[in-house]
Formats: sequence, C-alpha cells, structure tokens
Amino acid sequence: MSTEQFRKVILYRSGLVTAAASFVAASSAAFLPEDSWLRLCYGKLEAGLLTFIIPSILLRHLIGLMNDEAKLVFLGTWIALFVVFSGRQFTQPIKDDIGDKSVSMFMARALPEDER
Repeated sequence: MSTEQFRKVILYRSGLVTAAASFVAASSAAFLPEDSWLRLCYGKLEAGLLTFIIPSILLRHLIGLMNDEAKLVFLGTWIALFVVFSGRQFTQPIKDDIGDKSVSMFMARALPEDER
C-alpha cells in the first residue's frame, strides 16, 4: 500500500468517525429529559429536523441509496430549513445564542450582572 493510499484511508475513516460521533451527539438529545441542560437544537423545530436531514442526505449520497430526484427533495428541504433556522437567529436575544459552552462561561464571567 502506498503512502497516498494509506493517507486516504485514514482520512476516510476519520471522516466517518467524525460524522458518526456528531450524529450520535446531536441525536441523543431526543432521549434526554426535557429539563436537561444537554438538550442541543435551541428548542426550534427546524434545528431538530436539520439534525436528522443533514446526516441522512450525506450518508445516502455516499453509499448510493438515493436517486437524483430524492437528492433534490432532501437538498431543497435542507436549504429551506437552513434559511428558516438562520433567519430566526435574528429574532432571538443575542444572549440566547451562546454557542460554545466554554466561550459562554468565559463571557458570562466577563459581563456585568445586568447584561448576562
């Protein structure tokens, strides 16, 4: 096996593990109690649907389980939900869009109490 082939296999496996881990982490929120602080998707339907649609379309495309018409339907759904999701970001308070927990913890300590 050449070095180039070895590198491609390692990249492929790394991508597969990353996709699987991301899917498991995002999807596992469905099994958590409603009041759990680990529960992802901002309480928005479109974010929850994107959690399942994005990996589904990518995996089905990679393994060849979708025809072109199905790909267009999934892609159109992905686009529509992503537009709704990104547009709704402007209707929520900035403090609610905290992003990475470590960043938000740092920023919460840096902000005065009335701005948190």
